[in-house]
Amino acid sequence: MKVFISWSGPLARNIAEELRTWLRKVIQVLDPFVSSQDIAKGDIWLIELLKQLEQSSVGIICVTRENLHSDWVLFESGALIRQMGRARLCVLLIDVSPAELAPPLSAFQATTLKRDDIFRLVQTIHSALEHPLLSEKELEEHFSNRWPEFEIYLRSALSAPTLHQSDIEELAQELLLPVIYREAANGDLDTVFHWLEIAKAKKVASLESQLAFIEAALARLTGKRGAGFSLRTQGAKDTELGLLARLEYYYLQFAAGALLQDLPFDSLFLERLPTGSKRTANTLVGLWHLREGRSEDARRCLDLADPTVFSGDAGERYRALPLGILCLALGFGDYGERQFDLVKAGTAMPSGGYPFVSLLNLFDRAFVGACIGHRPEDLNEKRIREFRGHAWILIKYAEFMIRNSTSLGTLAAMSKKWRNPLDEKMIANRLLQLQKKLLSCAGTPLLT
Repeated sequence: MKVFISWSGPLARNIAEELRTWLRKVIQVLDPFVSSQDIAKGDIWLIELLKQLEQSSVGIICVTRENLHSDWVLFESGALIRQMGRARLCVLLIDVSPAELAPPLSAFQATTLKRDDIFRLVQTIHSALEHPLLSEKELEEHFSNRWPEFEIYLRSALSAPTLHQSDIEELAQELLLPVIYREAANGDLDTVFHWLEIAKAKKVASLESQLAFIEAALARLTGKRGAGFSLRTQGAKDTELGLLARLEYYYLQFAAGALLQDLPFDSLFLERLPTGSKRTANTLVGLWHLREGRSEDARRCLDLADPTVFSGDAGERYRALPLGILCLALGFGDYGERQFDLVKAGTAMPSGGYPFVSLLNLFDRAFVGACIGHRPEDLNEKRIREFRGHAWILIKYAEFMIRNSTSLGTLAAMSKKWRNPLDEKMIANRLLQLQKKLLSCAGTPLLT
């Protein structure tokens, strides 16, 4: 049975890690989870976190004087409550008393470090088992045999000097980014921008660049005023995130109909991008060249985008739609169909790479649905307004395909093997309908 142990700060972390080990000795079938111990380096943090939350039957929040009044602890508690549903949630008081708790923590079962209280916590956990493992007497015996070692550890931990690492710094590294990704995927963008503002106000130094990039990228997707300025500011930095911000800025310019020659889209910039993002950039530049009548340059970009390669990362799906369009426009129907299949398959929410690729699934599938004659995804007006920045991109994609006879012809030729073949006029009309719907809700791009 899964037990999720939440912590914040050095003291709470130390005790959470010891509690994880100790609980396994008392009730052998338990599988306690502590993020600092149970998520390997390189794992996708958010996916693993949500998986553990969904599977946990009991949650324990380790509360210290250091984190007692922290907004982050309260927020994490709320996240646990939402994810765990009916599961039991216990508040473990490490160096504070029950009287010091304020709502919402005061509404939950509080456990002090006294022997009797810890035993009641063990009983609560044991009672959550689907099938009782031990009798009451056996459970008490197991607890009594193991209590002395835990008690000695507690005394040592409480008497040892601790390093006072910033609570915001600690939790930002463990929680902030996953929370932002999750709330964004849920469509709660107001909450996302709220927590980004709090993080900036608290000056989370270790994540400052990443948070700034996330905020700028989200501003582009949502069409916020000032997104262009934010992306230019971040894009001026000589870092990997700076390069990605510059790529986002070019997406914004593509949506606005800017000419490629008016932008500093140099080969040095392309070469410095990470491999996956480099393929994405070449895809976008290829479409830009075709839109401006340079087919040979577009073909070179397609070779660099390499539609034969699929690594499985989120970035592959980020560029799948424009790469599919580029393939169709250059007459490579098989490659275009493969990219459209990736769009139809969608993707789970990642915690790395391009952070919000999963937000684009619904929009991109709607576009592909219009192209292949399937019933388009239900893009309601509210969702389009919320993500009008990406809607502007789809408007330009549709405009390109409607005007590009090769892309329509390639798609129509592909459809001959389908149950319901399409002709070029049918495809163009469906794209035109989608474009009109997007335009009615998204308006025109804001570049200031």
